[in-house]
Amino acid sequence: MTPAPRVLLTRAHSPSTPDSFGLSIEALGVEVVPAPLTRTRVDEEERRRALHDLAGIKALGPLAGRPGAPEAWILLTSPRTIRVLAGDAPESLGRILGAARECGARIGAVGEATARAVSGLGIECDLIGRGTGADLARALGRPGPGSAARGAPAKILLPRSASGDSSLVAVLAQAGWRVVERPIYDTLPLDGAPDDRVRAAWADPGLLAAVITAPSSLRALLRLLGPARRGLPLVALGRTSAAACAELAPESPLFTAGAPTPNAVADALSALLPARRNTRSEERR
Repeated sequence: MTPAPRVLLTRAHSPSTPDSFGLSIEALGVEVVPAPLTRTRVDEEERRRALHDLAGIKALGPLAGRPGAPEAWILLTSPRTIRVLAGDAPESLGRILGAARECGARIGAVGEATARAVSGLGIECDLIGRGTGADLARALGRPGPGSAARGAPAKILLPRSASGDSSLVAVLAQAGWRVVERPIYDTLPLDGAPDDRVRAAWADPGLLAAVITAPSSLRALLRLLGPARRGLPLVALGRTSAAACAELAPESPLFTAGAPTPNAVADALSALLPARRNTRSEERR
């Protein structure tokens, strides 16, 4: 019996704590080798400052309908940002964001996954970028036409990863926003070595592909396991991850999921399966 093709997934996935991406890949008849190779280091001081910034929006008073009040946005770039902000008290974060919206602040999210995480707090987003910080910045555009005449500059609160796209703040500032950035966490490679199953899969010439869910995951993979073998397909979760793959693993065929969702990743992988079967058929002739 021919063994199922294997795919390396840079996320945790197990029978006890299944991952939605892992389940979608397994539905293709593919064996998933989970490789969660990163850890999150929270900067508690920056996290405290970010929460203080969010709560401080209330001090501006009701913004809606006040022509002299500043325009304010809260931009959230990933579900992990929300988890870090929330800590052990997601209800408290929901109340803070709700109060900020009541004061007229608006909330923007990068991608549908981040928007769903915001919705899980009982808050709806006012703006959703397609998949990157640049997408959100473009969708946001410039401050409203009356902002220059208001008593305070239009402001963006941006809690996010310390390793996030450095150009985002520059793009927003160039558009006329005053950005308050809080690097509340960073994503780092694991301290220890990956387990034997992960190392064996990465070295296996028969590995179908590796699914790269974030640039930090690819950097950890390459740092801990070495360069990808020539010709190993990489499936990127979004354009940010795709750009990292093109830069750090230029000899690997690159496939970018049409959306940062489990079904889109499965669709990208399914395109590789017929090619793999055809290759094996040729080898048997």
